[in-house]
Amino acid sequence: MKNIMIELTPEQANKLDMYLIMTTNYRQGELKVWKELAETEGEKYPAAKGNYNFWCEMNSFLDGFMEGLRP
Repeated sequence: MKNIMIELTPEQANKLDMYLIMTTNYRQGELKVWKELAETEGEKYPAAKGNYNFWCEMNSFLDGFMEGLRP
């Protein structure tokens, strides 16, 4: 795997952190909806479990990423 380094100014890091904070409710909403669909309508929506797993991983990744943006 290739590592990619991105340098941000403190202002850029702050703006990115703020954007991620502002979109937290959206990501949590997606996670909730896909979890409910996977549990209750999994046969009707076969992709629901995969989408739920995607949002679990994405939220976990972004939570960790946000911690790295803060001093």
